[in-house]
Amino acid sequence: MRILITLEATTAWLPVNYQSMCRSMIYKTIGNDFPELHDDYRSYFTFNRLNGQSEYDARSKRLLFKGELTWTVSFLEDRHAEVFVNRLVEHGEFQIGTERFLLKAIHQVTAEEMKQTPRIRLLAPAVSQVMIGKKTHYFTPDDPAFLTQLEENAKHKYATYFGKPYDGELRITLRPGRTRKNVTRDQGTLVTGWTVPLSLEASREMAKFLYRIGLGARNASGHGMFEFQ
Repeated sequence: MRILITLEATTAWLPVNYQSMCRSMIYKTIGNDFPELHDDYRSYFTFNRLNGQSEYDARSKRLLFKGELTWTVSFLEDRHAEVFVNRLVEHGEFQIGTERFLLKAIHQVTAEEMKQTPRIRLLAPAVSQVMIGKKTHYFTPDDPAFLTQLEENAKHKYATYFGKPYDGELRITLRPGRTRKNVTRDQGTLVTGWTVPLSLEASREMAKFLYRIGLGARNASGHGMFEFQ
């Protein structure tokens, strides 16, 4: 289930790399109800960045958010989403880091409402990576392994969650358009993601699965969320 949140900030200062704070907020909100989410291999949620008016302050190297903002959070399991929504509605506000945001509206979109098309638009950078020894290697879109690893990652997450291999259609391809590199710092680790135009050909089951959990690696750190165009 996907949660579309409208919130308001009077003045909220956040670091440029605030994604880990968003992840912590989600854990804090529902982590006691679902302790399994703290397992790196079972963190079945993703989110995008805050959208709205913001200004970068070079002196403090922080972002200042003002006024109405939107934020989208997606959960693989509806039970996680339902508790998350209930907690937000109950309190009417929440914190990201030390900053408070007022809840103005909240809308739930189920995967059944998803209109599947071949074209997708990334709402958060996709991370294509592989571990070589103790080091992480990040693939770039001009490397054929970039798409191959996105597909393998999808199959791996599917098999881990459902306990069986995926044997249906799955093909991810690049489309013409703007490519943007996004480097973020997550708890001291530099993470390289890419915002690129993609096509996704997959069964309805796999498309719904990826729509809820995101493409590529590090979904619970705010990577890989997409929408169908």
